[in-house]
Amino acid sequence: MKLSRVAESWKKRLFVTPIPADSLRWWALGGFFAALIVRIVISVIVMPPDFLFSVESDAGQYISEAYRFLEPNVHGAPGMYLPMGYPAFIALAYRLLGAQITSVRILQAFLDAGTCVMIFFIARQLYPGRPRIAILSLLVAACYPPFVIFVGFQLTEPLYLFLTVAFAWSAIHWLNKPGWLNTVVTGVLLGFCNLVREEFFLFPIVLAMLFYLRHRSLKRTSLTFGLLLLAMLLAIGPWIVRNSVMVGQPVFLTDRTTYMLNKVGLLPPAPLEYNYGDSALDPRASESYLWSMRFARINEMLDFKAAIRNPLHYILMIAVRTMYVWLRPVGAPALPMVILVIYYIFHEIMLILAIAECVWIVRQRDYLAWILIGLWIYKYLLHMFTTTSLVRYSMPVLPFIILLACAALVKGITTLAEKKGIV
Repeated sequence: MKLSRVAESWKKRLFVTPIPADSLRWWALGGFFAALIVRIVISVIVMPPDFLFSVESDAGQYISEAYRFLEPNVHGAPGMYLPMGYPAFIALAYRLLGAQITSVRILQAFLDAGTCVMIFFIARQLYPGRPRIAILSLLVAACYPPFVIFVGFQLTEPLYLFLTVAFAWSAIHWLNKPGWLNTVVTGVLLGFCNLVREEFFLFPIVLAMLFYLRHRSLKRTSLTFGLLLLAMLLAIGPWIVRNSVMVGQPVFLTDRTTYMLNKVGLLPPAPLEYNYGDSALDPRASESYLWSMRFARINEMLDFKAAIRNPLHYILMIAVRTMYVWLRPVGAPALPMVILVIYYIFHEIMLILAIAECVWIVRQRDYLAWILIGLWIYKYLLHMFTTTSLVRYSMPVLPFIILLACAALVKGITTLAEKKGIV
């Protein structure tokens, strides 16, 4: 009898008892500090300073570029191969806390904990009557292994995650209440995202489509879209001007995006610091056909004439890249087999739940939540056609996949509980 009363009490707490609005603030605050402590302990205190680091890696290149910001007279001016946002962030960490990896990790731990809290508030805004979705999203994000581990690396992910989620939160506010201030803030955040990774420069088109669907006014959409672009250019314009002056012709944020825009006829060719040619020239391509498809270069993915001539190869390339980037969880190969199997199952279930929630959102025409779907589709297409297929490139979308999956799970459990008569 006592056990049954305890079980009944927990059922009511989980499904019936309302969560007071005041307690949600404490959930957000507690979630921030819990996420921060987990990251400080694992990625700052426990993780060795040189964990998976090499001078030739992306992290080594970011550090080299950061020293160009700190000491341009010694190391030379920053180049055009890498976006300037993350090297500038490393330089700031070195300036504030000292030139060591611990400085970067501490700042990234605070940013990543802030990302978890922003996921909580996005869930509160999209699902105002279901606070359990926000709480569950916060708890999963606070403990999700890739978010915690990447705090220890000098890679763009923690900063880019923070800016992407901040942009999504601002964009939802803007879509709901499109005043000039919300428009400017959203545009500037979009620009900051591009300064870390030059991926969002076409996303204003998606925002304009969503704005029109929400407000059904072509004139208002045009004016808002123009102000959004101006705000984005306010953030990225100085760097575009600097790069264009440096090479003496129009370029974009980096030589990679300049090369990509040249391939589709939007910019003239420019001097490059990196070879974006055929990946078949790489010696590793001859060792593995799957490798050559996975790491196909920009010019191969944007060669649509070749896709028409050999559609099967092109479809296989997209399938392999989809499998490596989206169906495989981040950091999977380094795990023991038992944990690896559990991790894979969890990741695939999360994807299925998130897709199910996306279908429900589309059917309900919830245009605010369509921003999350738009981000997911945009990032998927972008990484299919314009970058190599590194699995960590899916991380900027993972916070939204977690949120969507938690929403589907809470709704499903609540519905099942209602059918079972628990509520």
